[in-house]
This record gives sequence, C-alpha cells and structure tokens, in this order.
Amino acid sequence: MNKLKTYLPLAIILVIASVVRFYHYDAWSLSNDELSAILRLHFDSFSQLIEGGVKVDGHPAGVQVFLFYWTQLFGLSATAVRLPFVLMGIFSVVLGYIIARRWFGKTPALYAGLAMALLEFSVLYSQVARPYISGLFFILLTVYFWDGLTFRNKPKRTYAILTGLGYALAMYNHYFSFLTVFVLGIIGLFYVKKERLWPYLLAGIIAVVLFLPHIPITLHHLSIGGVGGWLGKPSGVWIFNHLVYVFNESRFLLFVSLVIVAATCIYANQIPRWTKYHTISSALFLTVFVIGFGYSHLVDPVLQNSTMIFVFPFLLFMIFSWVKSNKVSRYLIYLLAAFLLIPPDGITGFYKEQHFGEFEGVSERFIQWNREYGDEEVSNILVVNDPYYIKYYFDGNKVEFDKVLYGEEGELDDLSNYLADTQDSKVCYARTRPFNPQVYDIIRGYFPLVIEDKNYGDLSRITLFSETEGQIYDSVFRKRFTPDVLVYEDFSDKEMDLDINTENIVDTLGKKAYRVGSQQKYDLNFSGNYEFGSQGINEIAVRGKLFSGQPLSKAMLVVSLTNDEGEQVFWKGMPLKHFSRRPEEWQDIIFTPETDEMSLADYSLKVYIWNRKSETLLMDKLSISAYGY
Repeated sequence: MNKLKTYLPLAIILVIASVVRFYHYDAWSLSNDELSAILRLHFDSFSQLIEGGVKVDGHPAGVQVFLFYWTQLFGLSATAVRLPFVLMGIFSVVLGYIIARRWFGKTPALYAGLAMALLEFSVLYSQVARPYISGLFFILLTVYFWDGLTFRNKPKRTYAILTGLGYALAMYNHYFSFLTVFVLGIIGLFYVKKERLWPYLLAGIIAVVLFLPHIPITLHHLSIGGVGGWLGKPSGVWIFNHLVYVFNESRFLLFVSLVIVAATCIYANQIPRWTKYHTISSALFLTVFVIGFGYSHLVDPVLQNSTMIFVFPFLLFMIFSWVKSNKVSRYLIYLLAAFLLIPPDGITGFYKEQHFGEFEGVSERFIQWNREYGDEEVSNILVVNDPYYIKYYFDGNKVEFDKVLYGEEGELDDLSNYLADTQDSKVCYARTRPFNPQVYDIIRGYFPLVIEDKNYGDLSRITLFSETEGQIYDSVFRKRFTPDVLVYEDFSDKEMDLDINTENIVDTLGKKAYRVGSQQKYDLNFSGNYEFGSQGINEIAVRGKLFSGQPLSKAMLVVSLTNDEGEQVFWKGMPLKHFSRRPEEWQDIIFTPETDEMSLADYSLKVYIWNRKSETLLMDKLSISAYGY
C-alpha cells in the first residue's frame, strides 16, 4: 500500500501526459521549422549534413544529426519524425515530477507535474520535432544526476560521468539549453561539498571535451548572427506576458493557480520556508531570462517563448512549491485539473487551434483545384521559404508552380508581369509565411473574383481567383464587414468630393473619365475626417479603373493619415505600374492598406495620385471605403 501511494500519483500523471501528447500528434501539418529540418536531411554523407544542414541553421548539430540517422531507419513521415519528441515530452513530465518531489515534497510535485502534463506550452513542443522538448528532457535528466552528485551522496564517478553526459547532450541540443546547464553548473559550485568538488569538476570537463568538435560550428553560427532580422527586441513587460503565455495565454488560469496556492497556505496558517531548492529554481529561471533579455537588447534578439521552455519546470516549481499538504490541497488539485482540461482555457481546446503555418491543407487544395479545373487553366503561385514544404505532401501528385515568391518586394514586379501575360483563367495563390498583403490587391486587379478561400488562422492561406466566375469579396481577406463608402466618383456628376481640376474630365467612348497628366504632381486628392476610434477601422480600400497608353513607371496611389497636430502617422503607397501591364485596356485597380494601429483616435484621411514622373493616365469609377472590425 505504501508503494501504491508513492507511485500512483506519478502513474496517473504519466497516463495523462501520454494521452494528451499522443493524441493527434501526427495528424496536423508539419511546421515550417520541421519541414526546414527535413529538407536539410537530404544529404549522402555526414560531412555534407554538417555543411549544408547544420551550419546554415544556427542551432547546434545534435537534433539534426539525430534526425539524419533516425529518418534513415524509420522514414520521413510526421509519425516517425515526431515520435521521439513525443516520448521525450512524456518523460520530461516524469522527471519534473521526480525532481519536484525530491526538492519540495509530494504535494507540490503533484501540482507541478499535473501542470507540466496539461499546460499547452509543454504539450505543443512535445508534438514538434524541433530542439525544444528534447532540450527540456536533457536538462531535467541532467538535473536529476546533478542533484544526485551534489546533494545525494550518490556514487561520485558514476554520477560525474552521467552529469557530464547530460551537460553535453543539452549543449549539443540548443544554445539556450547550453546556457541553462552552464548556469546550473555555476550554481552547483556554491553547494557542492569539498569531498565532491573534483568529481563535480570532472563532469564539467567531460562536457567540454565532448563539445570540442562542435566549437568550429558554434563559431560559424556566431559569425552569421541570430534571428534578429525578424525577431524584435523584447519589451520591458516581456516576462509578465511570458507568464500568461505559459498558462495557456490565460490570465484567469494563472490567477486560479496562484489563488489555489494561497488558499492552501491560508488554511494551514503557515507559509513554507525558503530553501536552497527555491534559490536554485529561481536562479535558473531568472538568470536564463536576464541573459536572454540582455543579449537580445545588446547584441541580437533571441529571446522567445520557445527558448524559455528549458527553464519552464523551474517556474512551476517556484509557484507550486508553496502548496501545503492538507485537506484543502487534496481537493483543490481536482479544481486545477478541471481548469487545465476543460474549455475555454483547458487543453481540450488546444487541438482545435492553428498553432503554426499550414502546409498539408494547402498542398491538398493545390492538388484538388488543379485536378478539378485542369492544370492548364490554373496558375499556381506560392509564397514560401522553399517549395519542398508543399511538395512534401504531394505524394506523387504532379502540381507545377508557375511563380514562387520568397518575400522580396521586387518580386511584385515579376508577379504583375506574369498575371498580365498569363492565358490561364484562374489563379491559385497560397501564402505560407508573412508577405506583403498588397499581393492580394495585385492579383485581384487581373482576377477580381474568388471561387474559394481557405484561411488557417491567418498563418497560412490559399485562395482560388478567377476572371469570370466566383464572387467579389468586399474586403481583402481580413475583415469582411460592410464598408462605409466615403466617396464614389464616376466623374459624371457636377458635385465632386475630390479636389480636382474639372477641365481634366474627358469623354472617352461615351463615358467620362479623369485625365491625370503633367500639370500636377499630386492629383485626384481626397481629404476628409473619419472617426476611426468609434468603429475600430482596420482597413481602407481604394478601387477604380485605370487606362494608360503605355506601362507606367513611377505613378503611385497613396493613402495617408494625419493626426490633429497635422503630423503624418500613416503612409502607404501602391505603384500603379502593377496595374498597367496591359496598355490600351481598362484595368481594375485596388489598394487596401491595413491600418490596425490607427483605430484609437480621430485622424484625417488623405488619398491621392502621386505622379512623380508626370505620366499620363485615365482614372474612372474611383471609390474610397473604410472597413471596421
């Protein structure tokens, strides 16, 4: 019975952790990072793998080398690739429970273990084949042996070797897991007994020796820098936002956890004393955070929620170590479990969310639409880091990409040229990474109708456009609410809402149009006040018809906002050359810049043609609309 009481809580937590991690783990699309790693496995030798698969990535070689040999044995399927990480995620929960029980007792370990098992943070990265949950597993394994070497009088030589191996595994896994075990090693110097100092130092020497072959790779990674090109510097409240993120991005769930801890202490009328294990847990968590925060501001932004997973258990230890073992805590554990399980903040809602960009669903629609309409009628356009990420899921189906965009602004010229020349009647456009949203505007200038559109949490999107069938979407796939039309001008009325020279209104084939020429640098001006704060405007749409005798080069349609002081707070321009690739034809134009950050105050809206090179063009049916949330 004593053994049952000892091991039953761990067994229950193990079952819970296993169920939530195995459930659906291979059914959702591989992420961008996972597909990048798989792409970098296609080499014939270990040396090629290091040069082409490791040095270019910026992470230590451990996980990539492991996947190189693992996939040779078990294949490249999501089931095979993710399985080791699911298992390491489960065993991380087990190790977290064991360490918490050693350091703080059975009840705090039960609470911390349950949280580790069910919080989305640890579940998500247990289902992703990247060096996050593996790093957490290696760190907890190292802490287990480190604790035995430092505090438990375990066999010196054996535990020195095991601790050293644990250090090395974490060092080869990720540079933040490297940092974590480095901090752990420094902390231990303040606690290790004299008779264990040399075995303790031996563990560090073993780790250094094992990592020596990797030093040239690490130096190369330092020379190429980190992810500062796309990752911003953390704000001063980053750590508080991270605490909320850890608890399923729910302030309520964090609050409930803290209230439960406080309730057990109040019932016991006692606050547990501070121990060395509180010092170790807080030092690990805070030191890694402070170093990551400082490095992000002084050198290169590297701090992310994902990189803090390596010290995630120690945060839970600090919170739940104060839970007192009493009647209240024995009942409140069920309340915590309920909140961790049920919606809206529990793990059951986790499986319905889109956590990363979608590649499998996008691939399926490429196949479906090309098969349904015929690949000779569909132009396939893709924004992606590498086409392999989509082709991975083609499974023998042949779909050719007519245009692949990688995120460079100059590609918009190539895109508009292609759209003007293609003979296809439909365009299948997919975005699997952030890119200039004006791509949708350019496509709709040539293919104004939409047959089908699928959005994956706005992380990925695929749309089938057409010239002749489908429907017109009021808003460019952001918020499809009915717009407020601020102005519509076909230049046939005597009363104009635009600041224009009426002498430039001309008759073309029986209809009126406005001629923009060399007389004015700024033309077709609209200026008006709109209370953005009252409705939360997030998009301005400008539409019209354009005719030019030859392709334009510099003329631009501009939308700007100014505040009460006359300061320009927003400016966005759309080159009209993208809509002038078919001279001697009237061409649809549309420009829909997002203005989310402008929704808190009243601004003056200005729309105009900036004719920088005194080019000649005709405009007709010009409308300006505002879209709300």
